[in-house]
Amino acid sequence: MDRSLDQLASEALARAGIEPFPAIDIEKLAYRLGISSIASDEHLVEDGRLVSEGRQRGIVVRKDASKARRRFTIAHELGHLVLIESGSEAVAQRLGPPVDDVERMCDDFAAAILMPFEWVSSCFAHRPQNLSTIRHLAHQTGTSLSASAVRLTEVLGWRVALLRWRLEGGRWRFMAGAALPFWLHGQVRSAPETNDSLHAIFQRTTRDTRTKVPFRVGNETVTVDAQVSLSSTSALVLLDLARSQSQLASAMRVGREPRQRRPVSK
Repeated sequence: MDRSLDQLASEALARAGIEPFPAIDIEKLAYRLGISSIASDEHLVEDGRLVSEGRQRGIVVRKDASKARRRFTIAHELGHLVLIESGSEAVAQRLGPPVDDVERMCDDFAAAILMPFEWVSSCFAHRPQNLSTIRHLAHQTGTSLSASAVRLTEVLGWRVALLRWRLEGGRWRFMAGAALPFWLHGQVRSAPETNDSLHAIFQRTTRDTRTKVPFRVGNETVTVDAQVSLSSTSALVLLDLARSQSQLASAMRVGREPRQRRPVSK
């Protein structure tokens, strides 16, 4: 993440007269930065939208957004507000995943606003790299676990990735990954063994536990050491990339190599 966005976020907080200590009152910040209204829309397809018309600017957020998602979306739209030219007429939309450099920049700005760099550095530098620390940051800042995991990698250099599964129809379905290295984007999914493994862990404990978890990377199945936390409907898997990256990278290389054909018997 570009540190200039941290500086930009710090300046925005200072200009609004808001101390850089979470939980940031994101709606107060929005109004003080010139937003005239914040509304919810049950028909909105994207997460949120910044509407600018003349000098009047408003933010619209999906009505069914969680509290953490709503906060992050408002902060993201403030990124658009800071970036667009003053007085221009525009509608900037925030889609689910970032779709271009501007969207990524606004996501980074949102993280910098809600989880200020200096505060994260001073309060979390000596905490262990585990799920408990990620939860603590998320609770303190009113952000999601995924956003908190990413911010810890950006600010403190954590080498972790947070994977999430959901139980649907009796099977564990891979949902998303956060803080994944670029080369792993779109490469992680459930393996046949994943379902049995997560069910077995759930039978033993729902507390955070260190164990081995199998899943697919590209076309290969890997089994890595991880910290796992399960509920009746969701599973969080925190990978230590410092330990597992070579294993994951090896699976990617094997998956890309052409497989030799077996000789055909005549």
